[in-house]
Amino acid sequence: MVVAVVDTGVNANHRDLRGQVLTGKGFGPAASTDGRTDVDAARSHGTSMASIIARRGGGPDHMLGTAPKAKILPVNAGADSNGAGSRGGVHAHG
Repeated sequence: MVVAVVDTGVNANHRDLRGQVLTGKGFGPAASTDGRTDVDAARSHGTSMASIIARRGGGPDHMLGTAPKAKILPVNAGADSNGAGSRGGVHAHG
C-alpha cells in the first residue's frame, strides 16, 4: 500500500520511517524536489503525519503506525502547507 502525504515533506532519514519513504515531489521555492525533506523546522509536521501512518518502531518506545507496512509518497507543498502558516494551508478544489 502507498499513502501520499501532502504536507511539508517527510524526513526520509527519520528513525521510525527508514525504508518507508518513496521518492516523491516538491512544489514551490522552499520545497525539496523529491519531497524527502521536511521544511517545517519548528514542528516537522509532514514527518509527524507520516509517522502516524507508517512508523516501524525504530524509536526508543518502539511504536508502530496504523499501517506499518505502507510506503509513504511524500508531496512537499512547502512550509505553510500544514495550515499553520499565513497562507492558510493547502486547499483542494474540484
